[in-house]
Amino acid sequence: MQNSTPTKSTMETIFVQNIAALREMVLKLTTENEELKVRLKKAEEDRDLYRITCGVHDERLADLTAQVEGLREENSELFELNATYTVKYDEFEAENKNLREQIERLQKVARSGDSALRNRVTELEEMNDELLRKLSAEKKANKKLKGEQAGLKQRPEQKQEDQKNLLSALALDQPRLRKRLMQRSSSEPTSKRVRKVIARQPTLSAIIELNEEGEVCCTE
Repeated sequence: MQNSTPTKSTMETIFVQNIAALREMVLKLTTENEELKVRLKKAEEDRDLYRITCGVHDERLADLTAQVEGLREENSELFELNATYTVKYDEFEAENKNLREQIERLQKVARSGDSALRNRVTELEEMNDELLRKLSAEKKANKKLKGEQAGLKQRPEQKQEDQKNLLSALALDQPRLRKRLMQRSSSEPTSKRVRKVIARQPTLSAIIELNEEGEVCCTE
């Protein structure tokens, strides 16, 4: 085998080809380097932006954390306050129930008292009407007696006897009326109207009297 020695021209051709390949490689690497520089710059800008964003988020997170802690404390206070109000509400509800029961009892007592008072007033009014009728009848009898005394000339003995009989009849009737009045008005009246009704009831002893001549007269 013969060893071939490259000629000068061949070596120059190979050298030129290698130089061209190196230039192409350098150009390619330079282009890639520029692209990498651009990408690196953008990555650095993104990094700075992310740092700013993270800082804002950190501040926001710290604020939210503080708000959460404050809300937890407020919730704890509100929970205790709610428990206190619940106890007070139960107490007020029980007190309100007792007051309603007392009001119902008082209303029942008031209704029964009003009914009893009305019955008592009606009874006293009936007694008063009966006494007024008795007084009216006695006045008419006195008037008739005076007319008879004025129209007739009776003997003094007969006149005194008639007057005594009339007084005796009235005296007998008066205790019965007084006893009936005492029986019906034994309880103490509680109304001004009842007191007024009793105050208007005169007694027979204040109505029928004898004058100086021994005659029956009316002292209204």
